[in-house]
Amino acid sequence: MCVEEVCGVDYLKLTQLYESLAATSKRLAKTQILADFFSSQRTYVSHLFYLVQGRIFPDWDERKIGVASRLVIKALCRVTGATEKKISTLLVKYGDLGLVAENAKVKAFSGIVFDLGVSSFMLETPSRGFSFAKEGLLDMRMDSNLEVKASDLVNALNEGELYELFTKLGQEPYARRLARDIVSHRIKKKIV
Repeated sequence: MCVEEVCGVDYLKLTQLYESLAATSKRLAKTQILADFFSSQRTYVSHLFYLVQGRIFPDWDERKIGVASRLVIKALCRVTGATEKKISTLLVKYGDLGLVAENAKVKAFSGIVFDLGVSSFMLETPSRGFSFAKEGLLDMRMDSNLEVKASDLVNALNEGELYELFTKLGQEPYARRLARDIVSHRIKKKIV
């Protein structure tokens, strides 16, 4: 099954559009390229507008993709055959993962597909416990067959272990404060 059958977006045409835009520096030419592209599209036009702008969701939508830099670095290692150290060195040099990908002597490819692991179903189903927007138990298991839930962890781990969990897995900048607040809150009431 091809990707466009899943979500309706023809990524080959989108890639060709990006290549056409990159091939010219003339603003009027870019405007015409975009106009031709959008006039040829019949479905998923709003999705394409976001993708052309380098976004996935509209500005008012608070959802985030949440692909951590570490995950992208590991993917680049697989694609290029380079070590994490080399990719990290290139990241320091260029300061941008896109430039790293361009300069890492990538084996020929036309795109990278990430399995981000989270679906909108997971986020929108209150019983899965992933959403702040919907009331539900704190579950957050990617695999509902696993026994340990997020509520089990936040109620059992000490402050240091919570800090480590939030720092390493969540790259949470306020991990120390969050861990401290959870420990003090759960003294009064169990977190569910």
